[in-house]
Amino acid sequence: MSGLDEFQRTSVYGRDDGASGLAKVWDDLLGRPPERESWRITPVIGQRLEQLMQRIGIGHSTAHLRFGDDWKLQPRALDAGPGWEDRLAVGTTGWCRRAAGSVSTRPGRPPQMGGPREPPGDVERA
Repeated sequence: MSGLDEFQRTSVYGRDDGASGLAKVWDDLLGRPPERESWRITPVIGQRLEQLMQRIGIGHSTAHLRFGDDWKLQPRALDAGPGWEDRLAVGTTGWCRRAAGSVSTRPGRPPQMGGPREPPGDVERA
């Protein structure tokens, strides 16, 4: 439960599971239609916003693709299933490509490398 009083809760949102007692971020904010139709983000405006963000240097977070100082996972998953995904990993201390299998994608669990899947082609297993 959130310890915020009614004044502090103004424009503060929590997870959609409702455990915090705050308004739900998706149901009560992001999923609502705009107050005016002219405020709706169209596909053209969305594409322009994406181009603008790239131009000013804002992109997707890649922190989840780094494992310590030695490994960086490729952004595109090779394969995925419920609670896991396979990605290629590149050693940052030298060129050593490995398949990182069964990376946990469950919320609240730290990512883990390794697992039962076989690497594709000539890629070495992590």
